[in-house]
Amino acid sequence: MLVTGLLGIVIALVGIYGVMAYIVTQRTREIGIRMALGALPSAIPRLVPGRAPSSVVTGLVIGLLGAWSLSGLVKAFLFETEATDPWIYAGVGLLLVLTGIAAAYLRPCRAAHVDPINSLRME
Repeated sequence: MLVTGLLGIVIALVGIYGVMAYIVTQRTREIGIRMALGALPSAIPRLVPGRAPSSVVTGLVIGLLGAWSLSGLVKAFLFETEATDPWIYAGVGLLLVLTGIAAAYLRPCRAAHVDPINSLRME
């Protein structure tokens, strides 16, 4: 059961990172234009995270409410923990938020070091 839980968390982390990377990829052309107009590479990572925290928190709230409401279904499979243990929910929530924030900052940092001409040609 532990392996299944860890696999679920890993899949969720990869999914959050993928969504955040997709949001940044959609803005690659904008980043290229800003770089071509003279934006400093250090200013680029601050462009994308504006929408990222709200997206992560909205998804987290919906997911935690869904997990809390469906926790009775897995109660029989849990040993040594409750289905509504707040520490587990807080830990998983924190891990997911940190992953979303890391993805929101790491992807723009990578995009800031791309040649503006190449980023403009991507579309």
